[in-house]
Amino acid sequence: MAHPHILYKLPATRRKYHVRNLSPPTPPTPDNDDTCSICYRAYNEKDDPTDADETPCQPIQLLPCKHIIGSACFTKLLQADMDTCQVCRSKVDVLSNPYPAWLQKSTSWFWYKLYSDHAPGHALKNGKLGVFNHLSKKLFNEQMSMQETGQLWWMYMDSLSAWTRIVLVFAVFVNTTFAISDWCLGTPFVELGIFRIVGMKVPDSRVLTLWVDFPIVVGLAHYSNIRRGAGDLSVAGHALMFIMARIFALLFSIKGFALLLAANWLAYGTLTALLIWYGL
Repeated sequence: MAHPHILYKLPATRRKYHVRNLSPPTPPTPDNDDTCSICYRAYNEKDDPTDADETPCQPIQLLPCKHIIGSACFTKLLQADMDTCQVCRSKVDVLSNPYPAWLQKSTSWFWYKLYSDHAPGHALKNGKLGVFNHLSKKLFNEQMSMQETGQLWWMYMDSLSAWTRIVLVFAVFVNTTFAISDWCLGTPFVELGIFRIVGMKVPDSRVLTLWVDFPIVVGLAHYSNIRRGAGDLSVAGHALMFIMARIFALLFSIKGFALLLAANWLAYGTLTALLIWYGL
């Protein structure tokens, strides 16, 4: 489950939606009772009056459909990128949106979400999850200072930097491994030995090697996802990283691969900075 205040969810919370506040609550009717239809709490009341972090739901009317839900629940729906009425599934009208469409599109890609979702885990590993949660919540609540924006940005970038270092080390290791195989076996394309064992004569070919490696990646990725869902990355996950590094080593030189990783870091850093900047 994604972090409740992960950065790519911020644009949805900054849109201004066409809603009408109904405080004090309108008298209950068959279509409008005095409790939120999402959390079933009474409007303007807390389940636990002593809980300072609990936000009561105030009744708001969604337009144009005119259904009524609680304000706190509507905010949570927006953070989950759900901007439709939960009663009739019609879209709620948007009055304004500070984020450019291209930025929202770019940060909704799987590529960006994958790196962002890794940031809380990296913060936990470094003993900084409390700081990450505190800064993220302040950003979503529009309470962040300029100094804190830089701190939060670096926490996202430090996560990507750690991943980049691991991938680069893997690529160098894989490249060295197959250079040794070239010296020992007379070929850097040991995957083609599968065909030669059964008597097929195939030439040393980078393209043929990629044809062998790609199905292995697909199989390992599928198995690794299953095991990750069960809470266990297993050997398949590490084998997947090895074979993916092998593919990149076949497609690019080490220098080219390093430049690709640098470009990836810069692109991610720019998008992350813009998400934070527009959200202030």
